[in-house]
Formats: sequence, C-alpha cells, structure tokens
Amino acid sequence: MDREEKKAHSPIIVGHRGGLLDYENTMACFKLAIETNIPCIEFDVYLTKDNVPIIIHGSEEHEIEFENEEACITGDMKVADLTYEQIQSIKLPNGEGIPTFEELLKLCKDKIRLNVELKDPNLALCPVVDEMLKKYEFNPKEVIISSFNHDSCRRMREINPEYEFGFLYEHYDKMDPDYYLTNGGTCIVSYNLLTEELVENCREKDMPVAIYFPSIQKEDSKYYKSLSDFGVRYCISDMPLEAIEYYQKSSTDKDE
Repeated sequence: MDREEKKAHSPIIVGHRGGLLDYENTMACFKLAIETNIPCIEFDVYLTKDNVPIIIHGSEEHEIEFENEEACITGDMKVADLTYEQIQSIKLPNGEGIPTFEELLKLCKDKIRLNVELKDPNLALCPVVDEMLKKYEFNPKEVIISSFNHDSCRRMREINPEYEFGFLYEHYDKMDPDYYLTNGGTCIVSYNLLTEELVENCREKDMPVAIYFPSIQKEDSKYYKSLSDFGVRYCISDMPLEAIEYYQKSSTDKDE
C-alpha cells in the first residue's frame, strides 16, 4: 500500500480506559462504549494477590488510592498486595465496584474489539489473560495486547503469537523500530512523538502506527487531521465520540 493510499484512511478509534463516557474502566463505561458503537476499547489489567485479573488504571507505582475502613485498607496500596475480596469492598466514584477481566469479556463478546493493556509488570498475568480470552472464544486477531512493559508483550507472544501486539513508548530515545518488526508489533507512541521520520521508518517495515494523547498534551480535534495525513492506524482517544464524528464528517466532505 503506497503512502497516498494510506492517507485516505481514517484511524480506528479506540476508547481510552473504556472510552470515558462514564467513570474510567467501569462496566457502565464499557456498556456506553458498546451502545454508542465505539469500535474498540482500551483498558488496564492487573492481577490481585490471589490471581484474579481486574481492571483498573493504577499509578506509575502500580498502586491504587482509596480509603475503605471496613476492609482495613487505607492510603495507597499495590494491587498485588490485595486479595480479590478486598478489592470487591472498594467503591468507585460512580458507585460501582472494580470489574474483573472476566466480567468485561462476558459483556464485550462479539460486540466490540479489545485493546488489553497489561499494566501489571507481573508476567504471571500473561497466561491468565490468554486463558480467559480462550475461554470466551475471542478471536486473537481481533485483540490488541499492549504494554509499556515489553517483557509482558514478549511473554504473551510466546504464549500465543496470533494476537496483535502494541509496544508502548513515551520517550523517543528509547524507540527501536527494528524491535517492533522482530516482535511483530504495532508502534504505539505518544502524539508528541509522531513525526514524519518515525512514520516513514515504520512504513518501510510495514508496521502499523498508533497514537495516544499524553497528559502533557490534551487531546484536541485540531490534531486529528495529522493522524489521517500520517496514515495512523489507531487513535487511542479520551474523546472517542468526538473523534468518530470528526472523521465521519471529513469523509462526507471528501465525497461531496
């Protein structure tokens, strides 16, 4: 596919943390993403102390902030130090509990694509995620497995190479496009790292490019045109409905 042909395509919109139409990474949020026809949702998976995969974003230190005196939990604690029973006692701002990965799979089967971000650095999470996806008969070619922890992607690839893999990067100096090709991965970069040089390098190796918007650069529709121009495959969006509307309008304008 040549460059001009790639430019003609709008990126696939991926709802960040479930699409953020309700509180992030909750069942209410996932249901709204399905109801509003968002093509794909991204969410964060951790493993509890007793090996239950749950969905929560957590901090850079893999902690969650909460106060729950009944569960004898206060302050910041790592998910890995908490049992699923303790996790169940936590209520999120929208009144829901923290969902399990299995609950999400039951909801999303045959309804929406998944971008599973392995947030937990514990490699024991990898076979658990794979087994759960197999249990609910998800087509691995329709599932994106991504992580900033590239060892997690490598481990998942050893378990099942059929998934689409996304290697997340925040810093340009740590990027190695040859690594993506070797590992059969999609290059997922912060929008502020999106350059002609990067895209051309990936294109030469037939690698898809995906972007997300970092906290230092708030998502805005003024950035969307460049994604089409660069031929970006996925836009991991905090404003999925606005992004979808933008590209639908752009497509209509081109047809007129």
